[in-house]
Order: sequence, then C-alpha cells, then structure tokens
Amino acid sequence: LPKTGDVAEKEAEKPEPVTIRLPKNLLMPRYATINASSEIDWVYFNLSQGKAVDIKDPTSLEWDLAFRRGKVITNGGATNKFGKGAALNLGEMPFHDVLKVQRDGYVEDSRRKTESLNKELDSWYKYNFLTHKLTARNNIYALKSAKGKFAKIQFLSFYCANDETGCIKLRYVYQSNGTNGFVNES
Repeated sequence: LPKTGDVAEKEAEKPEPVTIRLPKNLLMPRYATINASSEIDWVYFNLSQGKAVDIKDPTSLEWDLAFRRGKVITNGGATNKFGKGAALNLGEMPFHDVLKVQRDGYVEDSRRKTESLNKELDSWYKYNFLTHKLTARNNIYALKSAKGKFAKIQFLSFYCANDETGCIKLRYVYQSNGTNGFVNES
C-alpha cells in the first residue's frame, strides 16, 4: 500500500461487470414485508393484491399464504379444503433463473397435532444455535394460490427495521393469467 499522500504506481484491477441477460418480457418481482410477530394470530397475505388482508373466515379464497412468526402455510389441503394452495421447494438457485414452474407435484398443507403446516415451507430459514438468529435460505419456492394460479417466492429476512423479530420479508412474482411461466406472453 502507498503511504499517505503517495500515489499507487498501478491502479488496482477492477473486475469486469457481470452482465445478466434476462428476457425483456420478464415479470418483475414484487417485495413485501409481513409483520408476523404475533405468536397467536395468523397474518393472511393475498399474492395478487400484494398485501396482508383481513380475513374473518379462513375458508375464504381471498388469501394465499398465512404467516405466524416463522411459520408459513398455504390456503389448501388441511388448512382449507376449498383452497388450491400448495407449495414446492425448488432448492437454492438465482431468483431470476426460474422462468417457469411445474404444474403438478405441489405439496398441500397437512395436519400436525393441532395445527396445519406445509412441509415444503416449514424450513425456509436456518437457525443459528449460537446467536439464536434466523437466516433465510436462498431457496426459491413455487406456489399455487388459493385459486390455483402460480407464483414463485423467495424469503429474504425475518427481522423488522428495528431488528425485532417477526417481520418476514420476501420477493415474489405472481402470474395472474393462470400460466405457469413468469414472462409476459403479449
């Protein structure tokens, strides 16, 4: 390193910027933060509206995912026999690489003791036993909404802006036209 005030003989080499070529008609992701800090109440989220919704009747089809602390369920299976909600863990991969998801093979919610769970979404985070912190995995999840439409989702964090726990941050793409691809077809 040069001394203070001296000029380095050779500038440090800068790495070439990485160019990612994405389809021009790619649907852009939406971001949401859901305050799921209650240990008792579920927070219901509607993918098409991109927000939490007030649900009085859980058998409604007006919600797609529900959150309570680190738990996430879909609107289908044991949670709601009228909903088509289900999930599939696609594993760790770049979010924008998922241009299309499969149509079948999704896992519905099942019953465990007194509550529902979706085993595909059950471990969306890693728990550090030393720090007691949750870290979101880099996995991408394919989803079916309550009405059977497709989405892809990635969990980003479990912490609120003030570092309190229970704010689940995620990014997702919801395909409103019913296809299983995440590009505009027009």
